[in-house]
Amino acid sequence: MTLDEIAGSIRNNIGNGLKEVTNYDYSLEQIKKEISLVRASIVLKESKNGILNPEHFIQRFDNLDLTLTNFPYTAITNSPEKVWYTQIPRLAMTVDNSSLTFVGPTDFSQDFKKYYDRAYKSHRYNRITSMYPFVYVDLSHDYNNHTDLYFFNLDGSGLKKVSVRGIAADPVAVLEADGIFGEDEEFPAPQAVQDVIIETITRKYILYYRQLNHPTQPNTQTDMN
Repeated sequence: MTLDEIAGSIRNNIGNGLKEVTNYDYSLEQIKKEISLVRASIVLKESKNGILNPEHFIQRFDNLDLTLTNFPYTAITNSPEKVWYTQIPRLAMTVDNSSLTFVGPTDFSQDFKKYYDRAYKSHRYNRITSMYPFVYVDLSHDYNNHTDLYFFNLDGSGLKKVSVRGIAADPVAVLEADGIFGEDEEFPAPQAVQDVIIETITRKYILYYRQLNHPTQPNTQTDMN
């Protein structure tokens, strides 16, 4: 199903479940935000349980431009003063950093080694891989809700663009970004997960508005004084 199909199904289900309720109001945009939140929760839960298959949730980010920038953390001795850099939409949280499945050239000829902590410093000490390209993934929050990628050992490669495959924290924002995905793009989740998303959000809204509109019961207790 597409994003619009999922959101439309949720809206129809809510409407059918609230036929007897007159006081409720929600927007399609609000439902779409809920879709991203529920999917993120499912991704994290599946990673905790060791059953996450990232390939079922990834989105593609192709032909990303690399620009030179200063590396904000401790410099690596065999790297230039400036390093190659790009951004992707913020990655979904997983317990094992499995949300990033590929980073490399646009022809997919090599999947760069990925580091998420200070372990990147030991890369240069490995005799076999010391000069191979690698990427430092900065998971800290930035001002525009993106994940920063810093590339090392690209000297002489001539690489100016990269491709990335990963699980975005907000797939709806990615799907709705201009020029990236079309209206017919399948929502990045298996059908079974899409069904869970629809059921979870539908139930949440129906229960909330039914409780909100629950009639006040009259006080039938007799005053004994």
